[in-house]
This record gives sequence, structure tokens and C-alpha cells, in this order.
Amino acid sequence: MENIVIISSFLSQMTASWNLILIIIAALSVASVAVFIERLLYLHKAERDTNLLIIRIRDALSAGSIVEAVQICEETGGAIANIVKAALAKHQKSKEQIETAIEIAGMVEVASLEKNAKILSVVAHIAPMVGLLGTVLGFIQAFSEMRMSGMVDISATKLGEAMEFALITTAAGLAGGGGL
Repeated sequence: MENIVIISSFLSQMTASWNLILIIIAALSVASVAVFIERLLYLHKAERDTNLLIIRIRDALSAGSIVEAVQICEETGGAIANIVKAALAKHQKSKEQIETAIEIAGMVEVASLEKNAKILSVVAHIAPMVGLLGTVLGFIQAFSEMRMSGMVDISATKLGEAMEFALITTAAGLAGGGGL
């Protein structure tokens, strides 16, 4: 009898915990949407008219003004301008040193573009697992209800609640992480 009371207590905690599981999935979804919007705004801000930039730099270099070309890059900003600026800063060095400067500047720009991408990856992997946890907890609750009733007087309401919990958390986990 004592075991049944412990299991009953455990199951009531499980029922309360399904709200917690949905809150966790919702928080993961909000985090992923926030990162997505931040990256979208960053990429939109980083988008520049590269044709105009190249024309302006070419005009400055044709006039023999490296300083003006570097200033144009600083004013324009963005990935392309920063890479060109790194090359212009090494204009008196060897070809290999200029190429190395371009590669390093490119790596820095790629890193800034990929910022927070790991958060999206983690959410995409964790949210379905949290949903699966909810599924398992729901099935435990459903089978426990069947066992406690002795398969004679199964409460359809409690069994339905447990199955609903299992399916809702599965759907939420898949929606939260699978849609990424």
C-alpha cells in the first residue's frame, strides 16, 4: 500500500511537471526565434552595395590614395569592406602576407556571421528530447493508472489526460526543435 501512495505522489508531481516541460520547450523556442531575428537583422545590416564600394575603392586607388581607400572601407563597413581594408593595410608587403591578411580577415568575418548559430543547433537538438521526455512521462502515467486500477476500473479521464500529456509534449518538442 505504501508503494501505491509513493507512486500516486510521483504521478501527481508528473502531472504538474508537464507544464514545466511545455515551459522549457516554449523557452527554447523563444530563444531560437530571438537568435533567428538577431541574425536576420545583423545580416540585413551587413548587406552593403559592394559594386559601389569597389568602384569607390578603384577610384581612390587610381588616384594613388591608399589612405582614402582605407577610409572608404571604414565608412562603408561590412564583411567585404573589412576584408579589403585588411588587404590594403598590407599593400607594401609580399603577396603571401597580403593573402594571409585576407584569409585572417575572412575568418573573422565568417565567425561574426556565424555568431549564435550554435544556440540554434543546441535548441534544435534539445527541444525534441524534452518533448520525448514528456512523452515518456505521459506513458508512465498512463500505464501506472492502468496498473493501479487493476485493469478493472480504468479511469478514462485519467488515462486520457496522460495520453494527452504524452502527445502534447511530443508535438511541442517537435515543433520547438524540429522546425529549425
